[in-house]
Amino acid sequence: MNLLTASGHDWRDQRHTGRIIVEMVSPTALDGTIGTLGGVALSGCSVDANYFSKSRTSAKVSYVGGGWQRNSAVRIHYLVDEWGYSTVIGTYLVTSDDGSWSDGEWHGELTCQSMLWALTQKKLAAPLVVRKGQTAKSAIQSLLSSDLRKWQDYTGDGGFVLADDKIYESGKTYMDVCADLASAANIRLDVNASGVVTLRTWTLPAYATPTFELSSTDPRGVMHDGVSRSSDYAELPSEVAISCKYSVEVEKWEGEYYKSDSNGHKKGDKKYVKSNEQRELDGYAKLSSGPRSEGVRGFAVTDYRTLNDDEMPTKTQEEIDRRAGVALTHLPGETETWTVTTQYFPVWEGDVGWLSIPAEDGTGTQRTKVLVRSVAIDLGTMQLKLTLQRTDAFSEEMNGIDGPGN
Repeated sequence: MNLLTASGHDWRDQRHTGRIIVEMVSPTALDGTIGTLGGVALSGCSVDANYFSKSRTSAKVSYVGGGWQRNSAVRIHYLVDEWGYSTVIGTYLVTSDDGSWSDGEWHGELTCQSMLWALTQKKLAAPLVVRKGQTAKSAIQSLLSSDLRKWQDYTGDGGFVLADDKIYESGKTYMDVCADLASAANIRLDVNASGVVTLRTWTLPAYATPTFELSSTDPRGVMHDGVSRSSDYAELPSEVAISCKYSVEVEKWEGEYYKSDSNGHKKGDKKYVKSNEQRELDGYAKLSSGPRSEGVRGFAVTDYRTLNDDEMPTKTQEEIDRRAGVALTHLPGETETWTVTTQYFPVWEGDVGWLSIPAEDGTGTQRTKVLVRSVAIDLGTMQLKLTLQRTDAFSEEMNGIDGPGN
């Protein structure tokens, strides 16, 4: 599938006119329509989606007049009448409905968050135990249902079975619990345009099939002139240092007994006292070659880590050096991103495609497989600001709540 020509519509053809409709729907029954919001001021409306955000997507809707009905959710539609095209961009809870009176009428601004945002607000009123033998996704589904979230499971399997009980303290948010369970089961939580929370097995973006290609040299392309690039290359560690502080019980000689006592000690016996002695093991490993090594880059960046006593049962110099060496081989790769502006086409965070731009060394075209890290839609102009990231920067370990997986 090519998103630029999906559903028989060629988004590279700019000879079309679109319009936005903002619909008010029930936040607990998403199919229940309340009405259409009138007086929408598109110049103050936007939609944002971010692959790394816990709530995934948010929106802002500005309007003039008194048509807003509090406790509604909003659903944003985009239509191109001459194509017979209609799509839902997103469905959102309203978290703020501030307004002001000027020029003889009300001006309102709705701050909107996805249905996943609700999970960050609700907390466990009592400890929760997810029992050994239960699947992680069934526990997630139970929490979603209790929070009035509609959900759809696309994982297609029985689910990851917990080998041990998982205990969550009261006060933890539903998002904390769902994200932890999702990470354990390699599930990515997301939300679709209709407001339904989705569960899908997370896979490396590098394995995903590209669904679009953006080219700065295509005369019929949707890209605007200008591409910016950023990289964390200078911040990448080139060495790992690990420290483990622990205590051991030792006996120290403190002289001799000067007389016999009831504990069986005789005069002249050596006197020992037991005490805890603090010790420290330090491991170290560094890159000896390559573009990130100190000898090539000209400076070192240290990834410094600490281990607790119980995290290192075998307390030897060989073991801590081994751990430093393993950590060195798992250092993150370079995160290289590009920011481009395009006309609208139906792309979203998490989509994978190709970016073709002039090579920086002037030798031709650089074609890179990229993941859509974020999308910012100006609903007034229907221009997109896309942040794209190299897919080879992701690793199997990056499926936690603060990483791509969740």
